[in-house]
Amino acid sequence: MDRITVFGVISALLFAVVPFATSRHLFHAAINVKYFLIVGAVLVLAGIAAVLYAQGKQSFNIKQRPFLWAAAALLTVYWLSAFLGVFPERSVFADIQRSSGVFFLTHIAVLALLLGEFCTARDWSLIRRTIVFSAGLFGFLTMFGTEGAGLSGRLLTLNFDVPGLTFGNSTFAGAYLLLALVVALVELSRTPAWTRSWYSLIGAAALMFFSPVLFSVGDLVHAAAPLGSARASSATAVLLVMFFGGYLLLQKYAGAYKKYAVFTWGGIFVAAVLGGVVLLFTPGSVVQEQYIESSTGARILVWQGGLEAFKERPLFGWGPENFERAFQGHFNNRLFEDEFIGEVWFDRAHNVIVDTLVTTGLVGVLAHLAVAAVFVWTVYRARRRGVVGDTEAVVLYALPLAHFLQLQTAFDTVGSFMLLGVIGGYTLWLERSMVGSQPAISIPAAYYKVGAAALVVLAGVSAVLSFNEYNRQYALYRLFVEPRTEKRLQLAEVATARLSSFEPLRSTSASLIRGILEQIANGEATTQTVEVVLSEIQVYEDRYRRYLEVEPDHYRARLNFAHLLAIETILSEEDKLEEAKEVVAGAYPLSPTNLLTPTLDALLHLYSVDIPGALKRVQKVVELNPNAPLTQRLQQHFEEQKEKSTISVMRLEEI
Repeated sequence: MDRITVFGVISALLFAVVPFATSRHLFHAAINVKYFLIVGAVLVLAGIAAVLYAQGKQSFNIKQRPFLWAAAALLTVYWLSAFLGVFPERSVFADIQRSSGVFFLTHIAVLALLLGEFCTARDWSLIRRTIVFSAGLFGFLTMFGTEGAGLSGRLLTLNFDVPGLTFGNSTFAGAYLLLALVVALVELSRTPAWTRSWYSLIGAAALMFFSPVLFSVGDLVHAAAPLGSARASSATAVLLVMFFGGYLLLQKYAGAYKKYAVFTWGGIFVAAVLGGVVLLFTPGSVVQEQYIESSTGARILVWQGGLEAFKERPLFGWGPENFERAFQGHFNNRLFEDEFIGEVWFDRAHNVIVDTLVTTGLVGVLAHLAVAAVFVWTVYRARRRGVVGDTEAVVLYALPLAHFLQLQTAFDTVGSFMLLGVIGGYTLWLERSMVGSQPAISIPAAYYKVGAAALVVLAGVSAVLSFNEYNRQYALYRLFVEPRTEKRLQLAEVATARLSSFEPLRSTSASLIRGILEQIANGEATTQTVEVVLSEIQVYEDRYRRYLEVEPDHYRARLNFAHLLAIETILSEEDKLEEAKEVVAGAYPLSPTNLLTPTLDALLHLYSVDIPGALKRVQKVVELNPNAPLTQRLQQHFEEQKEKSTISVMRLEEI
């Protein structure tokens, strides 16, 4: 019976809320609130599915399901890359800045599977329309923010001062809006023209497209390209709408040549996408020059370093979420120069080709290509059998290329991954519809009970892990607002407990160091203040030691630990500078051309009153890159020491 089910209702509620979900009580809340909502909804759906499977009320077809098997193979490749990579735990449970490790991607895969198996045609219409109208409302609200009318202040969860509003970043918002626009085009193709629903969908799609994230009226007025703040998604949206509009015109006016005209038009679209990608990687091309002008050349340097890192582990890569580890050995110290606005640390290449090669290797690339190919084949079969119409099929054909183009200077986050899960689920539903309701292979009832038990186990384990992760993230927030010392010590231990999340450890220890140095510089630090800080530093010291026992080759962790030991020595009577020097010595081979290693080494020798040793290391920094502001600041600091009776501390924010 084609009716709206509980799967459609719960999913629609999730997709309605996610674009607006954020909080003031979590760090990186634009990512992590969405993360917890998505995982929570998947657990609820998995529990319901387990009951239905256990009761024998749902069949599961495994034959003639190429997309199902291709998607399962891709997820398997991610897990293999994770465990064969350099830091499996981080690959599975990503840092809180992204929260898109293989653990989360598995939930997206389960979401796609459940939507594909349990949703009805009416469920899918509800889901698509919910996504379209929710994204349309989000697009409308962006028109009033900093990228639109320039309003400031808050409205419920919205902060109009933040680019991308509740996504925290224009690029992330653009990735979401573009995929939602594709969903809108799919639903439009299924809706009778000139009806009230059709007009409503047109309006919602227009609000998405004309959001300042995807389209800039101001640029159009000034005769420049009308690209919004999310440049890659914006360019893709413009190209996609042009392609779709051209297709509709050809359908209406091409007459007897319609088939050939549409095929040619599709070829032009493919050539435009692939040609643009080739030009993006071509030095001196107009596309690359425009990209550098609109951002910086830093990303080009990062791509070059990433490709060198790929050569070291070409098959399965370094593991998902390990790009920074891969890149550190091929770091280009030109990133410190003003030309590149001091953008130094990258946990992504911001290019899907480089990112995929580095993290999952050639096997990962082939797995992604296989999924894309089978996706197109599934849509083709669905069109041939009348499951989808010609217009919807054309939109879906364009999706892989559009998303590929979009990710040339961006990457997916939890919001866009959710929509990819929806599209994957819809593809599974199309595939299942073509196979029929009766299983081609008779599966014993006991197997369904095993599957139900597996879903229950997944839901239980995931619930425990997610609850613990929420407690850690909430502790991180409270750590910055808690006035009581003893409570802060407890919160620091909880917030930094997860080994794979380096950012809480780095940000909290760096904030503590920054705060005490500012108090000392302003003459506000008391003996009691210093004692309190030292007690907190001890917590972070223990955490860094634990981290480096597991990950001794993490360059940035080494430098932050050595810097912490140096500050601890300056504040206390205990000398840990020699240990700090040993830690830094181990960092040299990890990132041979990085200016930070000899810079910190020079400062450690300065604090040890080893002036000749310090000057020798300053000279090494100069030899590596004399034009970098960091080099000049280091030289200036050493010049200032000649006029002072005591050695002063140089703040090293770059680590």
